Amino acid sequence: MLLFDDIGSYPLPRGVKKEWIEESIKEGTNKEELLDIIKNAFLDKIYAGVDIPTYPQFRDMVDPFFKKIKKNEEKPFIIKEEDAILEEVEIIKEISEEISKKTEKKIPLRVCITGPIEIYLKNFGGKGYFDILKNIARSVQRFIKNSIISNKFCYTDTICIDEPSIGINPELNFNNDEIVKALEIATEGIKVNNTEIHLHSSIEYRTICLVENIDVIGIECARDISILKTIEKEYLRNHEKYLRVGIARTDISSLVAEINEEYNVNAWIDERYLSKIFKKESVNRIAERLRYAHSILGNLVKYTGPDCGLGSWPSQEMAYQLLSNVRHAIDLFNKK
Repeated sequence: MLLFDDIGSYPLPRGVKKEWIEESIKEGTNKEELLDIIKNAFLDKIYAGVDIPTYPQFRDMVDPFFKKIKKNEEKPFIIKEEDAILEEVEIIKEISEEISKKTEKKIPLRVCITGPIEIYLKNFGGKGYFDILKNIARSVQRFIKNSIISNKFCYTDTICIDEPSIGINPELNFNNDEIVKALEIATEGIKVNNTEIHLHSSIEYRTICLVENIDVIGIECARDISILKTIEKEYLRNHEKYLRVGIARTDISSLVAEINEEYNVNAWIDERYLSKIFKKESVNRIAERLRYAHSILGNLVKYTGPDCGLGSWPSQEMAYQLLSNVRHAIDLFNKK
């Protein structure tokens, strides 16, 4: 069964700043407003047709993890188990009954956790201290463990490790064995329907196949769907791995630049032209990419959705439209 998920980040409502979100979560203030913002964004994803929605990510992908690790260390770079809490997941748990009643179903949740490689690179760059990487990986494992929830209204269906730097960041100085070991530690003992990793490149897919506890390898490929030709089906099958393929572009700056060139405008100023993006990311074009992915990889494609998060998009309305287009594209693919 082909599953539609999203990577996580989402635009804030107009007038709300990321700093306000971060401060509210950190200080435990503005709780009612914060709950409403997260609830409405999460409902957006569900109403747009996402099968397994990720909690709405409004904060920096690295700092909330690393700062909390440093503040609550049990050992250097290993967070105390009881402090490895992701506040957004706790909020989803708190509002799950209301969301379940509104949508008339039990909600399968996707939790996206920034991976140990990404956290390490942001804070240590190209210095290869493997002991520190392993300790950060143990902290990530504790965040994951505490993000697995289950009640009458919501359950954690999919865990995703977000590792965009693997395969593209020249500062990454760990060898393949060290990368595999760090990811094994991060996913140790995790029991959910699927554990996924989100990459921006297919270059290191063979390395990821060696990580026993990762089931699904997510690759950004909507901008150039032909990169899927670089993936060997038999290698995936031999390692019992599946793929998540990106079929809708999320590189908003490039999309707007293309609109500006085509229409000789500045769409960031004249926002009437922003809707032209959906001529490029139309239902039919997205469905074509999905058909192409399936023609190459068949049923090894288990998840699909937009390439990356939508946090940099101009508005929640535009993000909702893209998710909706993906839903209709998947339905069109299934019909044919």
